[in-house]
Amino acid sequence: MGIIKRGRFWHYRIWVQGREFTGSTGLAATASNRRRALRIAEERRREIVARLASGPELPAVLFRQAAAQFLAWAADVEYRGKPSTARRLQTSFASIISCFGERRVAEITPGSIEDYKAWRAREHMVRDVTIRHDLHALSLFFKYCMKHGWVNANPVEQVAKPSDRDSLVQHVLTAQEEAAYFAAAKGTLYDVARLILLTGARPEEILSLRRGDIDLSRRTMHICGGKTRAARRTLHLLSEACAILERRLADNLASGADGWLFPSTRRPGEHISKLNHQHDEACRRAGVSFRLYDLRHTFATRLAESGCDINTLAAILGHSGLRLLTRYVHPTEQHRAAAMERLEEQQRASLRRVK
Repeated sequence: MGIIKRGRFWHYRIWVQGREFTGSTGLAATASNRRRALRIAEERRREIVARLASGPELPAVLFRQAAAQFLAWAADVEYRGKPSTARRLQTSFASIISCFGERRVAEITPGSIEDYKAWRAREHMVRDVTIRHDLHALSLFFKYCMKHGWVNANPVEQVAKPSDRDSLVQHVLTAQEEAAYFAAAKGTLYDVARLILLTGARPEEILSLRRGDIDLSRRTMHICGGKTRAARRTLHLLSEACAILERRLADNLASGADGWLFPSTRRPGEHISKLNHQHDEACRRAGVSFRLYDLRHTFATRLAESGCDINTLAAILGHSGLRLLTRYVHPTEQHRAAAMERLEEQQRASLRRVK
């Protein structure tokens, strides 16, 4: 048993029952990491011995090969109607394959995944929410492998996922930030951002709109995609949203586009998938900082402050339950103060009636 340097990392090389097992330790190939890499190699040896003694040998499918098959299935079958989800899986698997690529799928244990978490945090310095997304993608992968008989269990289920608290930090725009941002936003970004702020739809829901999803005579917009039944909904439009969509429809018809309201110029036949660069540039010019998704939170907060009941708000946002609304509604200090003033007035009125 030993370790060898491959690229920037220590890899282990283990012989068990006349067979060679190799893989990355996830540690940079430095002298200070050598002892830790040897410990990981010994842990791998024990895992392999225990696995071989536990029962019939599972198919010797390399992780890299299984991952390629899984990602193709995700893009072409499972998420063919949700290309953004398939792309997120591709993004997560770039680092996952880098770590596990040459190992057999059946060799990956909960301990291996804990090492992966440490590697991502230490070497790539990613946030907890990124590791959480990676583990979600990896869990989907192992469920796929179980159906093919390549593994007996999903090792991710025994691994603690980092908290998603940092992903819950949201920003509600002030009137001044809104004015500055939309003075800097141009073209497609302006239209998409305004529609998010005016409807509460998710960015990908706006970007994937087709001509047939809009009914200006009824002032409605239909969201056809979504992971749940609640996400597939019909939204009623404000006058400004109708004006933007009417202009987009006219431009779409005039250009002979294939039905997408926001067609991609880089990928003919597809819609624009993201506007991150344009949004970051607009924020820089405006002197503000927030995510495009925060416009949805701003819409939800403003709608709640207008007096909208929580069940209607959930339906408009496309949530099947009420729990997630705490992520989207962020009452301002003024709104909280006004609520307490209304309560005090109600108490005074009640006392007057008693007297």
